[in-house]
Amino acid sequence: MSPMWLRRFRDAVFLWAWLAQVADKVVRPIAKSSGVSDQQFDYGFRVIRTALVLRVVLIILLGLLSGVGLFIAALQYGQMRRQTSAMLDQSTQMLHQTVMSNRAWVSPVEAAFDGEPLLDKPIKYLIRYGNTGKEPALSFGAQQREGTVDYPQDRSWYDVFKPDAVEDMCSRSGTGDGAPTIYPSLLRDYDYRVQAQGKVVPEILDGSKVLFVQGCFTYKTFGKRAESAWCFLLIPQLDPDTKRVTGFRSGRCPYGNNAN
Repeated sequence: MSPMWLRRFRDAVFLWAWLAQVADKVVRPIAKSSGVSDQQFDYGFRVIRTALVLRVVLIILLGLLSGVGLFIAALQYGQMRRQTSAMLDQSTQMLHQTVMSNRAWVSPVEAAFDGEPLLDKPIKYLIRYGNTGKEPALSFGAQQREGTVDYPQDRSWYDVFKPDAVEDMCSRSGTGDGAPTIYPSLLRDYDYRVQAQGKVVPEILDGSKVLFVQGCFTYKTFGKRAESAWCFLLIPQLDPDTKRVTGFRSGRCPYGNNAN
């Protein structure tokens, strides 16, 4: 739909053209028959035409003022929208920072054999963890699995531990009412103990294979589900002279550790 001022301008132009034709073809002969000279008629028509021109100019000015007003309003709207968006982004960022600094953070730290590993006995291990956040972690849940990789010898862990060695354990772990609550603590205040279905094999005890344990802790904080995925290697410690295993230390897998 055309603006009001543009429609008025168009109507004024049509009226001007129509009056010019009527004045020349109809009014002028009548005026002559009434004794009005062409000079007098032209003078009167110029007065009318001048009034009409002034009307058109006024319409144009009003249109320009209206356009300027709309342009200023558009600029103000754009500025106000940008300011509102910036304020919203700032508020969202502040809320995110508040949640991040006050939520629960369940942090798996290390793994260890739960007792001395014995040949052909069930694999027993524990995961040490803590809630280093400021809010209790609600509806705590866990899921885990075990596997082995070759001892790297002079190679990198990335050479023996490939990305496909880990699985998505967090999708298997759920949270629910009645599950344990993990209160804020130091980094190693909690132990998650596991007795696996698998048994200790000779390759783990002689150091040719390395046991890895992978899992996920799930919990609720600030009303939302959070996840801490973990993967640890129980690395054999070899005597430099005899090359026999004297113990095991914890190390993180190259993959499988992340949190949200």
